[in-house]
Amino acid sequence: MTRAIKIAGARPCFISQAQEREFEALVTYARCGIYACGENHAFGAVNVLVPLSHDVGAIIRCAKADNAAASVCP
Repeated sequence: MTRAIKIAGARPCFISQAQEREFEALVTYARCGIYACGENHAFGAVNVLVPLSHDVGAIIRCAKADNAAASVCP
């Protein structure tokens, strides 16, 4: 059995460029949600949008890492 190592800001692997673009758009959406309303609100909003197609935890981790690296939401 393999185990994923969770590294802040590390992006997961994708099966297509479309899936990667969708993930990055969701990360941007989550970044703005965290910045404006807080992590719980952003998690809930993303979870409603993509409960099956992406790992919501990974989206939030990447968004938090991006926010830590940048001073403002795009």
